[in-house]
Amino acid sequence: MALPYINLYIGDVIKDTNLLSPEAFGGYVRLLFKMHEASPRGVVKYDLPTLCRVFAADTPDKNAAILEEILNPAYNIFDSSVDAGVYTLINRRMVRESKVSQARSEAGKKGAEATNSKNKKNQQTADQFDAANTSSNNAANKSSKKGQNYNSNINSNSGNSLEGGTGEELPIYVVPQMLTVLRKHRPRYIYRQNQDFPALRSIAETIASNEGIEDITNPSAVDSIVAIWDALVAFMLTDSLYKDFQITQIEKYFQAIASKFSSSLEAKPGKEDKKNGVQANMNTAQNAAELLKRKYEGGGNV
Repeated sequence: MALPYINLYIGDVIKDTNLLSPEAFGGYVRLLFKMHEASPRGVVKYDLPTLCRVFAADTPDKNAAILEEILNPAYNIFDSSVDAGVYTLINRRMVRESKVSQARSEAGKKGAEATNSKNKKNQQTADQFDAANTSSNNAANKSSKKGQNYNSNINSNSGNSLEGGTGEELPIYVVPQMLTVLRKHRPRYIYRQNQDFPALRSIAETIASNEGIEDITNPSAVDSIVAIWDALVAFMLTDSLYKDFQITQIEKYFQAIASKFSSSLEAKPGKEDKKNGVQANMNTAQNAAELLKRKYEGGGNV
C-alpha cells in the first residue's frame, strides 16, 4: 500500500523541470502522483488515450506536446520505452526508495522471527529444567521416606542421570541441587542442560577433591558441596568480573574464583556475632567435611 504522502526533493524537481512549459509541468506532477500509487512503485504503463487523461490535456495534440517535453532526452526526467503504443515510464528515485524499503521490511521481519524463536526456546529450556528438578526432588524425597541407603549403588540409573548420563560417582540429585542454588541467587539464569549439567558435575567433583571428600554419595558430603557452592555463588554476585558468568565459565575459572574468594575472607575476617551469609555457609561446609574425615579415619559412624 502506498504512503499517503510523497517526498518531493525540491532541488531535483526544479533541476528536472526548469525548462518545461506550464502545461508540461502540470502533467509531470500529475504523473508523479500516479507513479507514487503504482505497484511496483515508480513504474507506470499507459497508452496515449490514458496519458491524455493523466495529463488532463484538452486535445490529442496538447497531450502529444506534453509527452514530448517530458520525454525529451535532454531533460532526462524519466526512463521510458514504448511497445505497441504503450509507454512505460520509470521514476528512478521512487524505484530505488521502494527497493530499500522492501529490504528493510524483510530484515525487520527476520529479526522479529529470530527474537521470537529465541524467547520461545529459552522458555522451553526453563520449563524443562523446572520439570527435571521437580522430578529429581520427588525421587529423592520418596527414597528418603522409604529409608533407602544413600550409599547404595545408583549406577543402574546413570543412563538417565540429570548429570549428562555419566553419573557413575555422583548421585542423581547433586547437580539439580546445585542448579537450584544458582537460580536462587540468579532467578533469570537460563540454563543449558547439555553444557551446564556436565560443568556442574565437574565443579562438584573439584569441591569434593579440595575438601578431601571421598564418598560423594553420602548425604553429608552432598550438603557440604552444596553449602560451599552456595557460598561461592553468593560471592560471585559481589564481583564485577564473575557475577554474570555462565556455569561453563565458572567451571573453566573455578580455581581462580575459589582462590579470590578465600583471599577475600582472609582479608576481611568477620567476628563470630557478625558473620555474613557467605561465611556461615562456608562454616557449615567445613564442619560437614570434618565429620566425614573423622568417619573415614575412624572407620565408623559419627
